Amino acid sequence: MKIIPVLTCAAILCACNSATSSSKQKKDTAAAKINTAEHFYDTIKPDPRPVSFNRRFTSSSFSSSTLRKEDFLGIWTISNDDPACAFEITEKWFFYCDFDGNAERYYKVKEDSIFLDDETFREGRILKTTHDSLVILWDGNDQPEIKIRWKN
Repeated sequence: MKIIPVLTCAAILCACNSATSSSKQKKDTAAAKINTAEHFYDTIKPDPRPVSFNRRFTSSSFSSSTLRKEDFLGIWTISNDDPACAFEITEKWFFYCDFDGNAERYYKVKEDSIFLDDETFREGRILKTTHDSLVILWDGNDQPEIKIRWKN
């Protein structure tokens, strides 16, 4: 009679050990899959080529008999209270300030029109340019974009 409880206990222990072994095997398999996935993502290299928005123009240019280049070039903002500028226009670039990624764009100014080689091709009409202000009405906008020269 004492043998039956001992055999019952032994059978229970074997069953528990088998279940624990099966559970441990599942955990090991899951860990192996995670390690394989992590290794896969570690082997992916980012594309070292910068994203280029300058596909239409090979350089910037300014050609206008009505606008002064000195008034057009510069650093522009909405308010001089802002900690950063909106954009800078140099002879080489239209440069977006505070932009993640490639912020330099080629542009063309022809008379009172500006063409910007942006993510989508942008065209605008320069309504006013003085030493202290720049007003551009971009196609698709109802209101002109008014900028002042950044003094910070």
